[in-house]
Amino acid sequence: MFSNLAIETEPAPDRDDFSDSDISTFPSQYHQQGSVAMGLDKSYVLHLAQCGDRVCGVSDSGTLGVYHMDTLAKSATLRPHSGGPVSGLASCTTEPDLVVTCSGDQAVKVWDLRLALDTPVVTLRDTSRPHTGPPLPPGRPLSCVAVNTAGLVAAGTEQVGGESFLLFWDTRAGDSLLGGYWDSHNDDITTLQFHRDKKDILATGSTDGLVNVLDLSQPDEDEALVTSHNTEDSVGRVVWYSWKGDTMQLAIHTHTEEIQLWKTEDVAPHTILDRGKVCHGIRRTVSEHTYIAGVHSMEEEEGLVVLAGSSCPAGSCLRLARIKNKKIK
Repeated sequence: MFSNLAIETEPAPDRDDFSDSDISTFPSQYHQQGSVAMGLDKSYVLHLAQCGDRVCGVSDSGTLGVYHMDTLAKSATLRPHSGGPVSGLASCTTEPDLVVTCSGDQAVKVWDLRLALDTPVVTLRDTSRPHTGPPLPPGRPLSCVAVNTAGLVAAGTEQVGGESFLLFWDTRAGDSLLGGYWDSHNDDITTLQFHRDKKDILATGSTDGLVNVLDLSQPDEDEALVTSHNTEDSVGRVVWYSWKGDTMQLAIHTHTEEIQLWKTEDVAPHTILDRGKVCHGIRRTVSEHTYIAGVHSMEEEEGLVVLAGSSCPAGSCLRLARIKNKKIK
């Protein structure tokens, strides 16, 4: 009766698909400039954000460390939220001394790195109507946060009561809730990304598979929805980037280690790079070990940089690549 039962096994060991002498495979090499441990015990780094000449990192222990970018010398450490791990971390390009955190404790906190970090500059809370239905606690745990160049803070929630929510605060006007959107997603909101040059344009992503582009200058939620993209996957992160002069391009990194590239006005992605293609692009052989550490827009030129690697214990690696002609190279 068990003759057709498939037994899961560990994936085969991963390796390079080129010889050591094939230098042309990677025309450029990079070297690790520095490294720092966030704690004495083994920990995972959950979030990173650059704040001027500093980098902030959040570990799974709930601590936030502040480091000088050039030396990685620690300048401060704190525990931003006592009610749970930090679920979101964001910085603002126009205010490099500020960093914003959020947590399942339903609070967003703004910290000024120039001041003593025992107290946030402001704490933002959801004061809207409580949700109905399970779970019984009425609060909305926060799952991600972003801030635009004008000081508007947006936070996404986990799914509660069968719904997910987008909440907004204007830090220039104090700590009062500015408003929210209630119908954009129906599962955990995982990522928020304001457009770098268009302060009212916000991209949101969720485990419901949708990436929505919103224009927050519109009077209500229905009119704010510019477009909605169905990735048919679970969305991990969205990134704005520029290509051929068009800055309204979106790169979507999914939880299945896939990259989708969309023009905001299109109804389908123009490029899909699944895990196997990412594996081939970084010149490895077993895609089950492949992971994407980050997808980043180029600041001084157009296009995207992908940081991907292999988690195979017998031969791990981390490699930089570009997306060119619908391929990772």
